[in-house]
Amino acid sequence: MVVEQSIAPLLRQVQVQVKGQVKGQIQGQGQSNSLEGISLFLDAGATGTSVGLLKGIPLAPTKHDLCHRHWDYGGNSLDQDIVLQLLYPHWRMVSNPERDQCDLSDLNLPAAGSIAISERAILGQRLRNSAVGLELLAQAKHLKESLTNDPDQERWQAEIHGLPLVVLRRELESLVFQPYIQQINRELNTLLSLSGIFGADITKVYLIGGAWQFPLVLRWLQQKLPNAQVENLAPTAIAEGLAVAPLHPHLLNLARQQYSDYFLLREICHLQLSDAVNPNSLLHQLQLQGINIKACRDRILTILQGDFPRGLFPWQEPEGCLVQNDPSLQSELFSGNLFSPIS
Repeated sequence: MVVEQSIAPLLRQVQVQVKGQVKGQIQGQGQSNSLEGISLFLDAGATGTSVGLLKGIPLAPTKHDLCHRHWDYGGNSLDQDIVLQLLYPHWRMVSNPERDQCDLSDLNLPAAGSIAISERAILGQRLRNSAVGLELLAQAKHLKESLTNDPDQERWQAEIHGLPLVVLRRELESLVFQPYIQQINRELNTLLSLSGIFGADITKVYLIGGAWQFPLVLRWLQQKLPNAQVENLAPTAIAEGLAVAPLHPHLLNLARQQYSDYFLLREICHLQLSDAVNPNSLLHQLQLQGINIKACRDRILTILQGDFPRGLFPWQEPEGCLVQNDPSLQSELFSGNLFSPIS
């Protein structure tokens, strides 16, 4: 089974609450109060951030009790923004051109807090290919962790290749974490709007990931959700949610689980079509192979129209420029289609 990262910790909490309710009923305690209210799950991973909402649920929750959103900006992007906004400009000022081994002036650099997958992929490649770039990324992590773990520390300093770097907390807050908080706020507002609830309705907030421990982020959470209790979950909460996912199939898209886009594409290729074929005839052949056409007809047709599974062709992904710029690959690889309509 494949479960979205934003859904996994919610499934874990559903299992915990349902087990608690059953135990309470067995012991004659009645319904558990822990099921009342609305819970918010905030997961800040290395490559993305997720927000999930779990409404007060009965013993058998439904899909309508779960809402979630995810975007591709996480700890790695925060590190890049620390480099771009704080460390790299300082490095350029204190180092002369002969010693500057990390030049980013020719790149289209992402704005702080922006997803910008393509720009960040190129930036990451450039930083990792430079000894100075690797050191800047390492110091960015150290800076982030130091000012997170010590709320009273207002100044951070280090050296890169013998050259001093100094960063103030207020600079980190205003130039890096404030754009991140604005991004989270927009996504959370969208989630609340789609769910039809208000921030004041949320009674519990579960946090996964170190970014939520930064003092400025915690203060924003308390202001945004004044009636919510905040609890930190261990990183294993995601794995625990994946482990119990089969116990809650009614909360997942079973058609997607049974027939992934990659599976459907493989079955089409297994037909080994050598001549033009009518789509209805192709669907009939797939049905003879045991596929439930009613469950995936529309997705099969979109695949035939060129809407292929994400990741099949790396050069069509947001970070595909890394592949397209590879001189060892021929340009013909990037053109053409698997299926062509005939009028």
